[in-house]
Amino acid sequence: MNTLPTELIRHIFLLCPRSGLLDESIRLEPESAPLLLTQVCSEWRTLVRDTPELWSNLELPALPHDHDKARLLLSSTKDWLSFSSSLPLSFVYDDRQGHRPLVNEYLCILFEHARRWHQVDLG
Repeated sequence: MNTLPTELIRHIFLLCPRSGLLDESIRLEPESAPLLLTQVCSEWRTLVRDTPELWSNLELPALPHDHDKARLLLSSTKDWLSFSSSLPLSFVYDDRQGHRPLVNEYLCILFEHARRWHQVDLG
């Protein structure tokens, strides 16, 4: 793959199957693209992080009841949103059974990007 042009690799990444509810949305899970692609090598990690189209349609998971895991998800969400650069954001978020004390913090992170919201489903 080192001989392929960067733009071709980026296009291939954009064609990776998505498992989200929105058209072409991604689930923010380590075993799904684009996170899975960041684990291959440092070059792919850089390329994936520098491709905001991969991060602009998201299916956000409910916050887990485990406080430490919820904090990690909150921190990761900030990173994921920053990777989307200034592109319009489309996301699904449904927190019917999430960790209640941190839901407001989660929503505050999302509201920081409200000017970019394109398609939003808050369950």
